[in-house]
Amino acid sequence: MAKAKKEDSKISINQMDKLLPTKTKDDNKIPLWLKDSEGKDTLEIIVTPILSVDDTVSFVESVAEALFVKDTYLPSVRNLVYNKALLAYYTNLRFDMTDDKINELVYQTTVCDQISETIMKHAGEQMCDVHVAIDEAIEFKKQQILSEQRQLLMATNMRIDEEQNDILKSSNALIEAFNSIITKFNDINFEQLVKDVNTVANTPDKERVDNILSFQQKLEEAKATVTE
Repeated sequence: MAKAKKEDSKISINQMDKLLPTKTKDDNKIPLWLKDSEGKDTLEIIVTPILSVDDTVSFVESVAEALFVKDTYLPSVRNLVYNKALLAYYTNLRFDMTDDKINELVYQTTVCDQISETIMKHAGEQMCDVHVAIDEAIEFKKQQILSEQRQLLMATNMRIDEEQNDILKSSNALIEAFNSIITKFNDINFEQLVKDVNTVANTPDKERVDNILSFQQKLEEAKATVTE
């Protein structure tokens, strides 16, 4: 009798830690002396080259979202927005600078370049992935806005079509009403109508009253007959 095949033993995912380099929390904190325009070490900061998963997602979203104002893409401020997020997420710098000050820091100093070089040196692959993720997030946002605009346009066109149909129905009903009135007028003998009007107009007042009273008496007699 053949023996049952022995199942492969499972390995705990925690054992994969053995393959990772041994690091402490401080290993992800790189001191960096920022140099001034003359190349002198001026200010020491701490750079965190590898972001956590949550911080990476937050970093990408903050950059991508900030490039859209009222569904309008603003590529002209991409460098400012990116470096603003770079300083906030990758360094220990307190973030209390205005956009104008950050703009000066980006374009008139090498601070952001020094920080980026440090990140690329210690976590270049992740940083490349972050740049790709930002581009994809921006493209996704563009497509999302286009989709919403298409849906809005379709809804607007449908509403216009419905309003036009209502107007057309009202117009057709009005035309039918006019046609009905015109048909009734065509059935009237205007020559006889004029004669009747003239006859009534030329009838003496006493005779006109007598005719009315006579008609009223005949009407009462007709009612009495129906009642009996």
